[in-house]
Amino acid sequence: MSIVQFFRAECTHVPSATMALAAVCIIMFVFPIFGIISQSELVWWYGMAPSSLFNDRDVFVATRHFPPELTLFTHPFFHADVTHLVSNAIFLLFFGSLVENKLGHTRFIIFFLLCSAFSAFMLAVSQKIGGVNPLIGASGAIFGLMGATVRFFPKYRIMTGFVIFYFLSQFLGLFFHSDSTIARVVHLTGFLFGVGLAPFFAVLGQKSEGPFA
Repeated sequence: MSIVQFFRAECTHVPSATMALAAVCIIMFVFPIFGIISQSELVWWYGMAPSSLFNDRDVFVATRHFPPELTLFTHPFFHADVTHLVSNAIFLLFFGSLVENKLGHTRFIIFFLLCSAFSAFMLAVSQKIGGVNPLIGASGAIFGLMGATVRFFPKYRIMTGFVIFYFLSQFLGLFFHSDSTIARVVHLTGFLFGVGLAPFFAVLGQKSEGPFA
């Protein structure tokens, strides 16, 4: 069974929460077109700067009037460019649909946000000294969804093989690539957190009304 056939067998349509999250990402990307606020200002305000959680917390609160911890949950909805947005949107629609079908709307959104927050926090811990560049993008959450997919669909070997290969490429990238624009720590920790969290959410998601209740 190919990956496309696997997806069609498991998802007859893209669920609403997955669509909503993708739509928010798109809206936040095109919002600066209206001239109310610039893309750089959005990133500065809502991106997760590691130092803001540790060294520069008071400065952040004084200038933005909300706690920097909130950026752990806001940063996934902002993207650097069209390529960044489109690639994340495609992965979100694919893996998000699979996971939402298993968890239902509410638990899926909570799972998405927790994976995003945990992976961003782990990046902040690793870069708390001098980490001033804000993190943006839904990659941490998406890797969490990939991890959940491995747990929920272990019998689909082609899917599991693809996800594990992609995970290993990110792991090896820590040692053989110096591309600072790719937050590999976010990817790796998001994936591992998703793998560990998925069974717990699956148990919570057991309900007689069906997966979309």
